[in-house]
Amino acid sequence: MVSPVDLFESGVKILGVLLFCTGSLCAQNTPVINEIQTGGISLSGDEFIELYNSGPCAYDLNGHRVVYRTTAGTSDAFTFVAFTTTSFVPPKGFVLIVGPQYTGAVSGDISYSPAALAAAGGGVAIRKGPIDTGTVLDSVGYGTLTTNAFVETAPAPAPPPGNSIERTPRGVDTNNNSTDFVVTTATPEHGGVNAGFALNMSGKRIFYRLGKPFTFTVASFTDSYPGAVAGQFSATINWGDGASSVGVTRANQNGGFDVIGTHAYTKLGGWQMVVNLSDCPGGGSATVTNTARLWPRPASH
Repeated sequence: MVSPVDLFESGVKILGVLLFCTGSLCAQNTPVINEIQTGGISLSGDEFIELYNSGPCAYDLNGHRVVYRTTAGTSDAFTFVAFTTTSFVPPKGFVLIVGPQYTGAVSGDISYSPAALAAAGGGVAIRKGPIDTGTVLDSVGYGTLTTNAFVETAPAPAPPPGNSIERTPRGVDTNNNSTDFVVTTATPEHGGVNAGFALNMSGKRIFYRLGKPFTFTVASFTDSYPGAVAGQFSATINWGDGASSVGVTRANQNGGFDVIGTHAYTKLGGWQMVVNLSDCPGGGSATVTNTARLWPRPASH
């Protein structure tokens, strides 16, 4: 490891804005319908739909909608919500969509009217794209008479008034509604969507010894996502001399994270180093350029 006399750090502030997940890293990361209540004991409009993002990445619901079909319906009869702007659900996050007479213990994130969930049966789906033809990411058919296309293998039971049907375990989808969902006491959870998270990175200026491998802290950063941990990030370092390597991310004592890499320079010069950081759980990937320069340590030191 490099010692304090071998390393000089200067705070060159670089702001990185996340370019959210679009590649294979998050290809399998889609939200599911996690819990449904079709009505309360005394209020038929006391209903809700809970979405859950079980994946390791935030998911953008922009361009998606949550829709309803009747028991034997062949088209979408009602749209609970259509997302038309950037709307990220954090990893392990919830979105609670509530009806006009909702009385749950936690507040809804999105409301709709009129009441639309029939007590005897129906189907709910998360659809990417337009009504009727958009791709269905997840769906639940409930009630023994339900035969619409939202049923996965066999329908879930219809919950009695005041109860809900909920995935057990949370977020697990085997594509069989009848076994994925159980009737239970309603436990809605909320969280909502956001426009994403941002990285704030500082570059590090380094003195090196020619031909000698050193382990450097090349950058430090913070993530506005409150649940971030070091293992959620990956980094690559372009050392400026034609070489590149994978960086290691670890938590630091300031509540943020460091990017660490090992390299040996074999030529004299002031090298421009570029650090690329990827943050899937915070919402996707970000590339941040570190313009700190590196040069030989003066002989007098």
